[in-house]
Amino acid sequence: MKIRLNDYVEFLRDNKIVRANVIKINDNSFDAQALVNDQMVTFNNLKEEEVTKIITHTVLIYIDNGDSYLMLYRNKRKDDMNKNKWLGLGGHVEFGESPFETVVREVKEESGLLLFDYQLRGIVYFNNDNYTEVMHLYTSTEFGGEEKECDEGTLKWVKKDEILDLELWEGDKSFLPLLIENEPYFEMELFYENDKLVKINRF
Repeated sequence: MKIRLNDYVEFLRDNKIVRANVIKINDNSFDAQALVNDQMVTFNNLKEEEVTKIITHTVLIYIDNGDSYLMLYRNKRKDDMNKNKWLGLGGHVEFGESPFETVVREVKEESGLLLFDYQLRGIVYFNNDNYTEVMHLYTSTEFGGEEKECDEGTLKWVKKDEILDLELWEGDKSFLPLLIENEPYFEMELFYENDKLVKINRF
């Protein structure tokens, strides 16, 4: 799994696990900062093979027009880990961004739409081997602007009662009904092995 700016990585130093925030990507290494003994320490020229775990933050939003969600069929990028899957809009939280800023940016980039308001509905933790994705999950009914073609896939308004029939990640089928049924804020852990869902915890 590729390491990105703003990811957290875990690695060993002096027989202790350090969790550090990636602040710079170099050609064959990266720099990261961590709070160690109440002092901010910068670790320079870390190698990917030193990392025991990667933690990345993403956002996912389902734009709601009443009876449908705006869905994205990821079919245009060859290197897309979500290729041929249907998702909401979203992406990685970039360095220096908050999740709130990310969700507005991603919606604009992927659809051309502007968000006027949005609600944090939950947090979903995707765990797969040494990789954890912390996904901030949103919905929005307040939006405007003109929808445009997306360069990452095909956009389509899909009826809520038809969404679970789409080609989705198995974990998405666990939280989408909660959104559709207007469940209050929730948190959920999804555990995958070789892209297969093996365990679900809900808090």
